[in-house]
Amino acid sequence: MSLYKTLKLFLTGIIIIVLMAICDRTNAQSSVVIAVRTDMLRWEPDVDLGISFNNDNAIYFTFQPVDYGLGIRGDYTLDNLGMYSSISYSNWGLYKQYDLQNHIKFTTGVRIPLRDYNGCSFDFTAGLNYHYLQSAVLNNELVKPTIFNPLSFELGILVRLRR
Repeated sequence: MSLYKTLKLFLTGIIIIVLMAICDRTNAQSSVVIAVRTDMLRWEPDVDLGISFNNDNAIYFTFQPVDYGLGIRGDYTLDNLGMYSSISYSNWGLYKQYDLQNHIKFTTGVRIPLRDYNGCSFDFTAGLNYHYLQSAVLNNELVKPTIFNPLSFELGILVRLRR
């Protein structure tokens, strides 16, 4: 395993430990939340690490490994319907290698609760993405044309780790 991959795993572990410590200091309903989402047209994963203060509301830090995008996500409930929204930005990684710049992604979606298992709760997520993407080269043979489509959809799973 490369040093870079080891460092990413180490930092992810540290973030989870810090989030669990925050949960321990807050109310009894708080929990660490991990969500993994994949854009079904671009095949780009997002990894969200956050803290849930109750079963309906949470805030996350978002990381997109493909282009090293960073962002924020929030979970909320509207009329008993679980929803989420996120925004992220990137100007690095794989996209940078293909002269693609300023990837901004807005996402909104629904959370569908699944059955609890071993003290953890799970949600299935489905969302719609809007991408803003600048390109220095519009006819790059190395880039799939679907990358320039501003709309895409995603599917994911969310896990709440209880104490």
